[in-house]
Amino acid sequence: MLSKKNIIIVGAAGFLGKFISKACHDKGANCILVDKNYSKLQKTYKKYSTRKSIFKCDIKSNVDIQNLKIFIKKKKIHGLVNAISDGDKVGKKNDKTFKTFLDTNKEDLENQLNLNVVSIVLLYKSLIPNLLKAKKSSVINIGSDLSELSPYHKLYTNKKNNFLTKAISYSIAKHGMMGVIKFLATYYAPQNIRFNTVSPGAIDNNQNPKFKNKINKLIPMNRMGKTKELTGIITHLLSDESTYTTGTNILIDGGRSIW
Repeated sequence: MLSKKNIIIVGAAGFLGKFISKACHDKGANCILVDKNYSKLQKTYKKYSTRKSIFKCDIKSNVDIQNLKIFIKKKKIHGLVNAISDGDKVGKKNDKTFKTFLDTNKEDLENQLNLNVVSIVLLYKSLIPNLLKAKKSSVINIGSDLSELSPYHKLYTNKKNNFLTKAISYSIAKHGMMGVIKFLATYYAPQNIRFNTVSPGAIDNNQNPKFKNKINKLIPMNRMGKTKELTGIITHLLSDESTYTTGTNILIDGGRSIW
């Protein structure tokens, strides 16, 4: 399906990035595995003896983005997956991303917008020439169900029963991300670069059992998703089997968004 295609996976050392990278590699892609955690990249992909290269890059750094462009040189890039995530700890005991709305500050807003909007615009801008060289290419942004929904605020409480929720900066950034994808999908459609978003809902990652029980009640399928239920649509969108799909946001959420 992806044989001989050069695919960049940004955030390859992250929770979802690892599974996406493996799925692409298993489908025959030449994987360029990118993450700011170089030691984790080396450890994770040590067994991938062929069809892979790894590169350290923090997409919030303009210098790192330019170094990534130098690293891939004039290579044709057939696919790009942005799997950067700050949500790997959602629902876990050490998760500190929940707070009251009144605790929102400027730093939170700037950090989320820089990661999810500003950085991806600069990343995509830098790699457009390589995507154009492939004549036909696909860009996939890994989003969140919160690019379409509001957080269900009653999910989150603490010992004092304060009204905690996923920070508003996260929702703003994920909605802003969709604006980027829609803009680029229409702008580059004539050049055969497709831009889509895959937005997971709740994916099982050993979260707190109490959290899992609560969130399962919000999902028609009454369970969290599995990583293998996410990677199939990603490899499909990277392949030539989806060449008429662009500008979409595909929600993989067990039906939560339609309830």
